[in-house]
Amino acid sequence: MIPAAVTPRADTWPRGTLAAVIIGAALLAALNLLTRNVAVPQLPAVFLFGTTLRLGIVVPIFFGVRFGPVVGFCVGAIGTFVSDLLTFGYFWNWEVGVGLIGAVAGLAPYIGARRRGFLAELATAVIMGPLAIVAGTAFASLTDIWVARLPPDQAINAEWLPVTLWDLSWGALSGLVHGAWWARQRKTR
Repeated sequence: MIPAAVTPRADTWPRGTLAAVIIGAALLAALNLLTRNVAVPQLPAVFLFGTTLRLGIVVPIFFGVRFGPVVGFCVGAIGTFVSDLLTFGYFWNWEVGVGLIGAVAGLAPYIGARRRGFLAELATAVIMGPLAIVAGTAFASLTDIWVARLPPDQAINAEWLPVTLWDLSWGALSGLVHGAWWARQRKTR
């Protein structure tokens, strides 16, 4: 049986899985494109691969927690695919990695957050978001050992650890996004 938190409620926006994927992927791609050249100055050299604003990392977490792992994966993978095609080029393992961030965050209803409510969903986002970021960036970075032929120490020290730490700092915004969503939902009822 699918927990109620995984299936979109009839009174929430967007309605339906396809609409959630389209809106989420478009939002992720737009945020990635808008912030890709906005560098954060004066960071240590360890953040070589991740010193731009990465506000978009919140999008697959939000859609995963809100609509489930399939929507979270599709939002992350498709949104990243679109923005990468328009900027860096296609790197399948990073698209899958960001998709995994949404999918892992979307597993929350299956592992305990079965009750609907602001605090339950906020706790889910705050706990599952970081776990999702660690898992997704681990997949993307560690597969670069084969995909990009990086030595393992470089894949870990120059990609996984810095990107994970940087995404975790931006991923903390997911709690604020969920709070704003719930405030809006309460206002419209």
